[in-house]
Amino acid sequence: MLQKGHISDEKLVQLLKTGNKLAFTIIYDRYWKSLLSIAYNHLKDPVKAEELVQDIFLDLWARREHSAIDNLRSYLAGAIKFSVFKTIYREKRRKELLDNHEQQVEHVFNEQRIDLRIIQDTLEGLVNELPKQCKLVFKKSRYEYKPNKVIANELNISEKSVEANLTRALKSLRYSLERAGILSLLSFMLSNIFGK
Repeated sequence: MLQKGHISDEKLVQLLKTGNKLAFTIIYDRYWKSLLSIAYNHLKDPVKAEELVQDIFLDLWARREHSAIDNLRSYLAGAIKFSVFKTIYREKRRKELLDNHEQQVEHVFNEQRIDLRIIQDTLEGLVNELPKQCKLVFKKSRYEYKPNKVIANELNISEKSVEANLTRALKSLRYSLERAGILSLLSFMLSNIFGK
């Protein structure tokens, strides 16, 4: 059993790369306050600061197998500072574009494409973490657009089982996306595209 105060960052990074969720939780508990402080000191907006911190940890988990982390504290501090810089730059750029509506619309759409790609990658990662049956049902329903009856026949299960697995998958994904702040990001993006 991992002890929060008795495990080094190096060991936590090693465990994180294997998908150890407890190691991730310890990293989160150990660093979220300091990252939030860095973000808030620059942005002076508690909601945006919290969203950036959530994004950093979401990205840390999503890229856990491929991230080259020599010093966890420095890695996380660098990541939050870069996110803050990007946020400030985007806000400044948006304000500059208010004078020219045509340029603004083009810029916002370009940003939305990048954000949508990040969301798509994150969602794909969350789908792949679903239990096997849930994942199969979800992919056949949402990616292949198959009706429940066809899915039931293909997987040799009842339609009620298909519905139950689909409901479970959707609830799990919604919860994970809400925790990561991605649903609010989607609402923000849609309001930018279509207006309020």
